[in-house]
Amino acid sequence: SYNRTKLKHKKMLKLIIIIGVIFVGVFSNRLKSRLGFTREECEAKRGKFCPGQEYRECYIFLDEKVSTYEEAADLCAKNEAMLPYYSTEYPWPHPFKIFLQNSLPTPEQCLATTVFEVSQVITEALCKLDDKINVICEIPF
Repeated sequence: SYNRTKLKHKKMLKLIIIIGVIFVGVFSNRLKSRLGFTREECEAKRGKFCPGQEYRECYIFLDEKVSTYEEAADLCAKNEAMLPYYSTEYPWPHPFKIFLQNSLPTPEQCLATTVFEVSQVITEALCKLDDKINVICEIPF
């Protein structure tokens, strides 16, 4: 009985250690993806490096113009990138229009955002626009 209890405790300790190692690995990988790449790594992928106080981001500005969210997402995927997520700050010259991923828990997946200046932003749940816009993608690390 004592040996069984001791064996159970050892198995439980091993399980806790394995879970801890997995958690630390996932956490450090997420932290690296946000803080662990350099300007040189970003530029090597044809990206524009945007250093931030909390996050570093790497964007690629494509020459193609599109009118649908799907076209923009496909072009980003072809360039090993993704559409950026919705944010309240954008490091690009104003005004501009962009398709974004929706990170909010809503059924709308397509977002079209027009930024006139820092304090003037219009975001609509649109998957198609009447005009064509340039595509901006985020390169994940």
